[in-house]
Amino acid sequence: MYSPIHSPNYQNSNALIRYEGGNPIEKSLKSHMASHLLDRPVTIRTTIIDHSGVDILKELGSSRRILILSDLDLTLIKPKSLYGGGPLYDWIQNRTIERFDLGKQEAITKTDALTKLLADKGAVVPVQKRTPALLKDLQEKGIVVLGCTARQPGFAHNTLKDVGSVGIQLGKNGDVPHGLLLDGDEEHPKAQYLDGIVFAGSHLDKGKITQRILGKTGLSFDRIVLIDDQRQNLKPMAEACERMSVPFIGIRYGAADDLAEGLTDEMALEALKPVLRDDEVMRAQYQYLVEE
Repeated sequence: MYSPIHSPNYQNSNALIRYEGGNPIEKSLKSHMASHLLDRPVTIRTTIIDHSGVDILKELGSSRRILILSDLDLTLIKPKSLYGGGPLYDWIQNRTIERFDLGKQEAITKTDALTKLLADKGAVVPVQKRTPALLKDLQEKGIVVLGCTARQPGFAHNTLKDVGSVGIQLGKNGDVPHGLLLDGDEEHPKAQYLDGIVFAGSHLDKGKITQRILGKTGLSFDRIVLIDDQRQNLKPMAEACERMSVPFIGIRYGAADDLAEGLTDEMALEALKPVLRDDEVMRAQYQYLVEE
């Protein structure tokens, strides 16, 4: 049900490190989970869980003093075709990094026009069909559920359209002001809160951006949960929660792992070649992507 994680990155005395095998720590956690993770006092500061079923949302209790942050791509939504998101965008950015020896943020900026065009062409579906209803149930209990994505604020229009198209509305019950600037300036926002979603960009980790939100708004929570398909995003959030002395539960959500791992060079090239062939402007900028 809950797969063990071996994660030597979590070394503080309050962290729960789960190892392969039926050891007492794993057994204790399963018992704790069965009694609802967040409705009971938690004596450990950090809990990390590897899970791939949407039913994990049912375990998140009914306390209104919980903040749930969820990644979007391959966690709440996934592309219906290759054009719709995550894996293809990552492929484009990685190929650009290799071609021009750029940093991640530079590659994102350079490929911004193409990824926006692809987003317009794409459609998304929930990673699991029951996700929208389960999120709505949490919100009806008064729990704050926010999206938190590495997408930049410039992608807000397409992102909000995608999330709304599958029946997910984030940000209910939260008192975070719409348009709250988290990095950059009003003319060139690098990180911003818009309609229930934190657009963190790629240069601020999700822990720091959450600390910044709570610091700017004065909001406080008894517990913070991050659901993310990328395990490396859990550690910065755990560290931020440790700095704030707030218990943390990180859920490494693997329901779309097959999709994330399934994109090949051949599939990416097959998806991109017609787009570049039919758009002269895009072809002039991005022909390098499909050159052998």
